[in-house]
Amino acid sequence: MRAKDREAFARVPRAVGCALLLLANAGTVLAHPGGHAEGSGAGLRGVVGQRSELTIDAGKVAVTYVAEVPQTRLYQEAWADTKAGGNDQTYLERRLAELPGGLTLAFDGEPLAWSAVAVTDPARVGEPGFVELHVVRTARLPRSTGKLTFRTLNWPDEDGWFATSVQVDGSLVVTSSTLARVDADGELADDRHGAWVKDSALRSVEVAIRPAGILERAEGLHPMTERMEGSNAMRPPLWALVLGGLGLVPIALAGRALGLRAARRRHAEALAAAEGETENDVTDEAEHDAEAAPDAGGEVRGDALDDANDPAGRTADAHDAVGAGEETRPDGARAPDADDDRSA
Repeated sequence: MRAKDREAFARVPRAVGCALLLLANAGTVLAHPGGHAEGSGAGLRGVVGQRSELTIDAGKVAVTYVAEVPQTRLYQEAWADTKAGGNDQTYLERRLAELPGGLTLAFDGEPLAWSAVAVTDPARVGEPGFVELHVVRTARLPRSTGKLTFRTLNWPDEDGWFATSVQVDGSLVVTSSTLARVDADGELADDRHGAWVKDSALRSVEVAIRPAGILERAEGLHPMTERMEGSNAMRPPLWALVLGGLGLVPIALAGRALGLRAARRRHAEALAAAEGETENDVTDEAEHDAEAAPDAGGEVRGDALDDANDPAGRTADAHDAVGAGEETRPDGARAPDADDDRSA
């Protein structure tokens, strides 16, 4: 280290100076999108890169947030903090404690409560000249269809680099996202998943999810781009369709058998009902005839009794019958009867 650098570090609290010195001589982990500490309007204060990884599981979501800050910027901020009085905590510890407050997570507009996860090494080196500050949080996720919204609000007044990647459990399907979309051919379009983008619009990321169907399920975690609805990656293979079709055959046969059984039962019930109505009609006619027979017999017997009780009436009827048998001559004379013939 040059004498000028040692002099500068001497002005910073020993804990902060030692931390930055160790980080400056550590190995490389991941590359910052700028490749070096970019100059900005603040001179040596470079652009901060903010990358996030969301892991969406059934009933839970985990967020790993990493702020890649240029070492020179950390040094200047630590120095300014010390000159302003500082406090008992080191600058890095205070900065790490502040970062979670700039992260929000909501499901269908309802904020989700965070749970902190301890990180063994929260401050580490990435690209040479940059320090990574790590934050990990988890939250319970409703087991239903909905939209997850993640927002990064740290360094709100500055432009920066943003990268967000999403891992999704095989029991879920991504129906839409601001990180990518699916075109009419099933191909991904406007894919910014996991890519560094210097666009403040990516401070907010939305991922809509739903439970997967039987043929859509898969084991383990997958990149969001492999679980997007309508994409070619989500189309089931031919063997899955064949097995699915074979599995539906027994169900169809069982349904048909049940339908035929129900039809036979309904037919038998209809026949029984029709036979019951026929028997009722026959019974009604028999009862009607039985009721009518005594009345007819009574009328006949009544006429016979009347004749027996009225001999004069029978004589009159006989005379009427004889009179009805007489013939009238053309000249109006009465035709001779049998008695007249005998007397002659």
